Amino acid sequence: MVINGKNSEWLPVTSGVPQGSMLGPALFVVFINDMPRPVSQCNTLALFADDAKCFCTIRSASDCVRFQGDIDNLVEWTDVWKMGFNTDKCSLCMITRKRNPIIYDYNMRGKALKRVEAQRDLGVLITCDARFNEHISFLCPSKQS
Repeated sequence: MVINGKNSEWLPVTSGVPQGSMLGPALFVVFINDMPRPVSQCNTLALFADDAKCFCTIRSASDCVRFQGDIDNLVEWTDVWKMGFNTDKCSLCMITRKRNPIIYDYNMRGKALKRVEAQRDLGVLITCDARFNEHISFLCPSKQS
C-alpha cells in the first residue's frame, strides 16, 4: 500500500491475518468461515468480528459432556489454524431461571473457564438470570446529588 508516495516493507505472513491492513477484516472473515463446523448441531457458535460465543441448552449431564466436547473441538480447530483462544478472556455465563441448574466445570486446555454473572454481547449486558435490570441501570444511572 502506498500513502503519500511512501510504502511499507513486505513481511511474510506465516499464519493468521495481518493487522492494520485494508483487507485484514475481510480476510479474517474468510479465515474463520469454517470455525462453526466442529460444533455439534445441538449447539450454536455465533461469530462477530474476532468474538465467538458458543451456546446451547443444557437439560442433562450428557448435554454438558457434548458442550465440553464442542469446546475441545474448537480448541483443536484453533490448533490446526494456529489461532489459539486467549483463555484468560474466555468465560462461562449460565443463563437460567431454574432453582437447581445443572452445574458442570467446563475447561479449555485443562484450565477451568471462569464463571461470570453477566456477559456483554454487542453492547447489551445479559445477566445469568436473564433480566435486564443491570443493563438498564448502566444505561440510565440514577441521578445522585
